[in-house]
Order: sequence, then C-alpha cells, then structure tokens
Amino acid sequence: MTDIIERFTDSDAKTETGERSLDTGELTPYVAPLPVPTVLRPASDDVLRETEIALRPTWVRLHPQLPPTLMWGYDGQVPGPTIEVRRGQRVRIAWTNRIPKDGEYPVTSVEVPLRTDGRPQSSTEPGRDGVEPNKDVAALPAWSVTHLHGAQTGGGNDGWADNAVGFGDAQLSEYPNDHQSVQWWYHDHA
Repeated sequence: MTDIIERFTDSDAKTETGERSLDTGELTPYVAPLPVPTVLRPASDDVLRETEIALRPTWVRLHPQLPPTLMWGYDGQVPGPTIEVRRGQRVRIAWTNRIPKDGEYPVTSVEVPLRTDGRPQSSTEPGRDGVEPNKDVAALPAWSVTHLHGAQTGGGNDGWADNAVGFGDAQLSEYPNDHQSVQWWYHDHA
C-alpha cells in the first residue's frame, strides 16, 4: 500500500506554474472547463425543411497540456451541437459530409508486431512503439455516416455503417420524436 501512495504522491509533483509536469506521464485533472455544445432548435412549422449539420475537420485541444488534435466535428465543433425539439415535433437532419476530398484523415493505423518476450501486448498502450503509420489507411477517402443512439426510428434513419456518404453528399434522416423525453446522442461511423 505504501508503494501505491508514493506513486500517487510522486505524480502530484507540480511545476513552477502549478501544473503537473508531463514528465510524470499524467495530465492535471479538471483544469479545463467542461465544453458545452451550442444548441440547435429546428423550426417546428415546416416538417419538409431539413436542418443541415455538417461534419468538418477541426483542430481541438482535448486538454490544456496536450497539443491540438485533428478531429471531425459536427458544425466544426466537438462535441457537436445539441438538437433541442419538443415531443411530437418531427425533425429532418441533413448530416452533410464537408470533409475535403484531399483532407487529412484523422486516424492513424499501425500494425504493431506481437510481443514474444512475455510482456503484455501493446494494443492498449499509447503511441506506436516506433512503427510507421499505414499509408493506405491515411489515403482512404473521407466518408462518413452519422449514427444515432436512443431514438425510436427506422433503420434507414439510424445511420447504418453501410450508408456512407462522400464529400458534399448528405445523409437525410427524419426523426418523428413520438416518445417520452430522452437523451439521444450521435456520432460518426467513419
């Protein structure tokens, strides 16, 4: 138990600025405010009109002690906007792919060799262990499909992974909202 306490105490070593040193490999918790997404309130008077939410590349600082990370964000933000509607208000969303055709793919894929020296495999460790990224993955076209959790809706509006859209195309989804108040959440399948 003393060993565990010493490790926690040592990792709490502060720099002159009051932040933990990255030398410990740990990030200072709770130094950034919780990101609160913007709120979209689609008009309820025209059920044939859709609200466009575009997936775009954006640089996001996930923690003040880390450099910005390239991500795909809905309306250029992570997390994407909150969509606020009333029960029974049918809403149509055009999930549009605005990721440039020649844009950088924000995923790094590597093939890390299996360890045979008795150590656990490195599949859950950060970094690439010196392995070069797979260039074929980086060259993939930037397709996306938006998947929704929590809604009672037809499969075609749910964002099946096979319903991918390329640059400039949109996945038009309609949500009837004919159920009790719930929290839905959406994300891309890319």
